[in-house]
Amino acid sequence: MNEYNQKRINPPFWQHDCHILKRLYREIKIEVHRWVNKNSEVLDYGCGPAPYEHLLTGRCSRYIKLDIGKNNSADILVLENEKIPLPDSSWDVILSTQVLEHVADPGFYLSECRRLLKPGGKLILSTHGIWPYHPFPEDYWRFTESGLKKILRDNRFKTVNFKGLIGPFASSVQFTVLLLADFLVKKPFPAKLILVLLSVISNISISVLDSIFPYRKNSDSSLYFLCAEKY
Repeated sequence: MNEYNQKRINPPFWQHDCHILKRLYREIKIEVHRWVNKNSEVLDYGCGPAPYEHLLTGRCSRYIKLDIGKNNSADILVLENEKIPLPDSSWDVILSTQVLEHVADPGFYLSECRRLLKPGGKLILSTHGIWPYHPFPEDYWRFTESGLKKILRDNRFKTVNFKGLIGPFASSVQFTVLLLADFLVKKPFPAKLILVLLSVISNISISVLDSIFPYRKNSDSSLYFLCAEKY
């Protein structure tokens, strides 16, 4: 596993987004164990470097990675907003982690998810609420619980499980340290040492604030995680 993927699934405590990434990994693992079995066919739609591949290979009958642009990790490459060259109703589970905010037309993206899933198939998806701009290659959208549920309903998905991974006060700290990290990481060594200290303090603060002020229905969150079912 490469260094980037290792930092996604097991970030050190001094990493500035440690808390949120660990929460995300835990939720993905729970949903994968709930919905994926030896007969499942899983599509990783917008796979990037496929940090969660190890959760799926060996657990399902087929795992395919799909992305846009130049990605050596992907099995299939497509153009932005291009219909995927795969048959309708052919997948049991689609995994979409940190993708929806980067697609120019999220409605088209979700319509393709629905087309590809079998009836009753599951979409496991995460995307941002409160988060700094991060083009990869572009960054278009931020969501709320109401907005995400609406766009899912519009594309004929039923929400099975929905969570904001950290609450609003913890999210405000996460947003601030992300901005500081983007600034300090480009500076000489002393600044990087300051970033480590700030990251440790912020991760403690995020954990404490999240225990006191957890996510409530329709409150703000850094990251939303959901499972939805095609109907």
